[in-house]
Amino acid sequence: MTSRTAPPRNPIADVIGERNRQITKEGWTEDHDDQHTGRELAAAAEGYLASAISRADGEDVSAPPEGWPFAPEWWKPKGYYADLKRAAALILAEMERIDRLAEREGCRCEACNEPLYDGDPYFGDDVNGGAYHDHCLGDDIDAFTDGEGNPLPPGTPRPAPSRYTV
Repeated sequence: MTSRTAPPRNPIADVIGERNRQITKEGWTEDHDDQHTGRELAAAAEGYLASAISRADGEDVSAPPEGWPFAPEWWKPKGYYADLKRAAALILAEMERIDRLAEREGCRCEACNEPLYDGDPYFGDDVNGGAYHDHCLGDDIDAFTDGEGNPLPPGTPRPAPSRYTV
């Protein structure tokens, strides 16, 4: 008797395949995803990630988890790997959505070119325009100026960031 082994998985291809399935079979297009401005896609990803973890711990995952953002009939856990794949594809969908939003709104960090999104701690550049994620500026006080572009005096505490809103 010969033992059969499954072919090796390609997780990245699996996630992209799941994302394509969501678009082609479920109809979750860019226009549809762009309507979910309340972080629903990220919350759904969290639900499927929690499902995978709970399932591995032997818990019942048949009911939608707390915080599930959609109608209960859209909760469809399948298995550990499949739920991880769905979570990753939903994260990808949310990342694509905020990237499109950043392109439309022009809200990208001047340092890292990643989108600024609601709630991100950031600093506006009063002199040159633009915006920077808090973490992109680091702790060096020399990176900060007053409203007229002058360096802050020595001993000045690091300014507190604002919260970005779209």
